[in-house]
Amino acid sequence: MLVALEKPSRAWPEILPILTKHYADWAVFSDEIPCDVDLDFYGTLEMQGRLLCATLREKGKLVGYMTAFLMPYRYSKGVLTLSGDMVYIIPKYRGRFGFTKLARVILDEAQRRGARLLTMDEGQSPVVGVYLQREGFTALSRTFAKWAGDGHGDRRGGNRG
Repeated sequence: MLVALEKPSRAWPEILPILTKHYADWAVFSDEIPCDVDLDFYGTLEMQGRLLCATLREKGKLVGYMTAFLMPYRYSKGVLTLSGDMVYIIPKYRGRFGFTKLARVILDEAQRRGARLLTMDEGQSPVVGVYLQREGFTALSRTFAKWAGDGHGDRRGGNRG
């Protein structure tokens, strides 16, 4: 499998069908929040040079991707920060170090561009956390979410039960 940095706007036509198809697999509130990617937001970040996109391909076919943002650290604007955004690898292509390859390309490019603080989320994959710790990352916190958009604040977690 080949991994490369790609211009995000070039990769979107291939990423979006995969993202849309698998959104319900990982989006905590997918029953309430439809997949409707804000391409204007991503386009603005791309024009500003703040969006990184790495792709994983098998014989030219997109089988995985990772995106991340480059932004000033909100508590110290002089520190450029990488914040992981999304990552997905089609299940039949997992277990071949695809995540490692995608992460390495994104992390190297972020550092080449001057990022000094690197943050990534393990999401729902403990394997990702193991990789990040092996790369010297420190676990900071857990993230909690609650859907309150339908006026019923006691809902307990969309399709995650």
